[in-house]
Amino acid sequence: KGWRTVEPLAIDEAHETLTGGINVGVRLRPTDLVVDVDPRNFAPGDDPVARLQKALNIRLDDWPHVVTGSGGSHFYMRVPDGFVASDSLDDYQGIEFKGHGRQIVAPGSSHPITRQPYKWDGDPLATPIIDPVRIAPEALLALVRRADPGVGSEGGEISPEQLDTMLEALDPSDYRDEARWRELMMASHHATGGDGREEFIAWSISDPDYADDSAIIGRRWD
Repeated sequence: KGWRTVEPLAIDEAHETLTGGINVGVRLRPTDLVVDVDPRNFAPGDDPVARLQKALNIRLDDWPHVVTGSGGSHFYMRVPDGFVASDSLDDYQGIEFKGHGRQIVAPGSSHPITRQPYKWDGDPLATPIIDPVRIAPEALLALVRRADPGVGSEGGEISPEQLDTMLEALDPSDYRDEARWRELMMASHHATGGDGREEFIAWSISDPDYADDSAIIGRRWD
């Protein structure tokens, strides 16, 4: 609760938390972009990472890389302050682009289901933090830049935290009818100016019938 605004942990506090067996999140800054690859969500027979790298003439392994506890990848990049990325692209199912307003699991944590660790692939300090190699390539920025949502003066009037509180009053199993769920999703999207994505997904998958559908719901939101 309130992770967007709470005072961040100091490095020593984060280390103590991790060694105590509690996971830590990385709250992304306005200059952060993480390319989040989850092979579990790839379309059958597809390799969207290979297609993305070929289309943009890049190699994701050139950026600092965390291997996730589910066998995926987090690639850390820097972007210009104020850049806003689309969370997902229809052409690259299984890849998400996470920026300011999102959080990801920190290395040193463990996956709640597989119990496998999140760990750096190689030495994260091998490339200095100010090195230009950490800057996202222009081709990727052009591809994932989010268009102005155009929510108008009546949209974006509530915060994601407020949406979270509102959704707590609703039983997600009462919204298994797709049309009813879709109306609530669109209302939540409009009310938060698109920023309530994490909260709406978390609420939706709290219904056991949809517990494994976070990626699908995320694409619907986007």
